[in-house]
Amino acid sequence: MINHSDFKIDFIGIGAPKCGTTWLAKCLKEHPDIDFSNNKETRYFLMSPEDARENLVMRQQYNCAKVKNFNDYIAEFNHDSGKIKGEFTTIYLYDPLTPYKIKELFPNVKLLVSLRAPADMLYSFFWYCRSTINKFQTPETFEDFIKDENIAKWGYYYQYLSKYYELFNQNQIHVILYDDIKANSNLVLKNLFEFLNVNKDFQPNSMNIKVWKTNQFRYNFIPKLHFLISKIIAKNPRMLKLTNRLLERNNFIKSIRKIYTKIFHKPFDYPPMNNETRKFLNNKFREDILKLSQLIGKDLSMWTKNQ
Repeated sequence: MINHSDFKIDFIGIGAPKCGTTWLAKCLKEHPDIDFSNNKETRYFLMSPEDARENLVMRQQYNCAKVKNFNDYIAEFNHDSGKIKGEFTTIYLYDPLTPYKIKELFPNVKLLVSLRAPADMLYSFFWYCRSTINKFQTPETFEDFIKDENIAKWGYYYQYLSKYYELFNQNQIHVILYDDIKANSNLVLKNLFEFLNVNKDFQPNSMNIKVWKTNQFRYNFIPKLHFLISKIIAKNPRMLKLTNRLLERNNFIKSIRKIYTKIFHKPFDYPPMNNETRKFLNNKFREDILKLSQLIGKDLSMWTKNQ
């Protein structure tokens, strides 16, 4: 058993959702010099339920956390000699207490963040929600979806990322743009691996694979049934305990998810965003994007173009 004082995490991915982080995590996990967490999103550094009483979104995220104590966090890694350790939890970017928790435990850790035009990130997130059991809790239109400021405010990257730049040295933070992943994934990985001081010439199998494909339910009753079962399980302590035990068996869950997706989902290309909606969001986030551009030293002018 690794002692708490001997444990060190080398890098943590902090965000953002729908910005290529699943692809990045898979590529990092395949690198022979990296000991990546068993779960992509441990959510260990999220605020506690007590701290999150007034923050419904963060309270829900903590309830989904797979790791609730430090011993479990240590157990997420294989502790292979000579390998660096890391994880990637996209919601860390938005939790107001996470940067302080990370700084307290691992002040020298390297931080990774992948970002995408706020309008496109929110649009992708909307269609993601519509393709899961959250479908019937998600508004039918994107325009209604972004009326919820608890969701829309996720596009204010500068507001959240600036806190990390205040607490950590700039050379500890590596920013990746989703546009660059699409344009030259090989170069993105070379730069990332070089930042982490691992073999930069390694090419993971996932490098040229789209790991998250938008799906649609084949039958409308499936998400309703899934949602009902989830509510029943949540109210029954015995069933909840059994379910959590099953969820801890990663290989079992991955197999079930593959079968479930093949039977009940079908590929789906969501339609382009309404141009007026894009204009509205670009104007909404324009000032934040300008500040972010200065903060990270990257040209983000393409994010405010009304395509």
